[in-house]
Amino acid sequence: KARESKPRDSRHDNQRRGGPDRHREERPQRGQGGHPGAGQSSEQQLFEALEEVRKAAAALNANPGQGEVQLKPNNSFIRRQQHSLAVEMGFDTESRGEGKERGVVLRMTQA
Repeated sequence: KARESKPRDSRHDNQRRGGPDRHREERPQRGQGGHPGAGQSSEQQLFEALEEVRKAAAALNANPGQGEVQLKPNNSFIRRQQHSLAVEMGFDTESRGEGKERGVVLRMTQA
C-alpha cells in the first residue's frame, strides 16, 4: 500500500529546526549576574576572595569577641584557596550554605 503524505506545517518545521518561531530562553550575558564575580577574570576573583580572607582575619584579630566572619559565597576552587590561606594564618574554617550560596566562615582557633 502506498502511504498518503500529509502537507507539512512549515511553522512546526521551523520550531523543530530552531527557526524564527522557536522559543528561546533568555540567558544572562557575562557579567550580568548568576554568581558573585560573574564577568571577572578568574585571577581577579581569586585575588579579591583572598583579600576578603585577609580583611576578615584582621577584623577577628582586632575584635576576637566577634566570634566568626562569614565570607561571600564562592565556587569550590576559590573556597579551597580561602580555607588554605585562613588556616595558614591560624584560623579555623568551615564552609556553610548550599550550591551557589556556599561560603567560607572564619573563626579564631580554639585553644
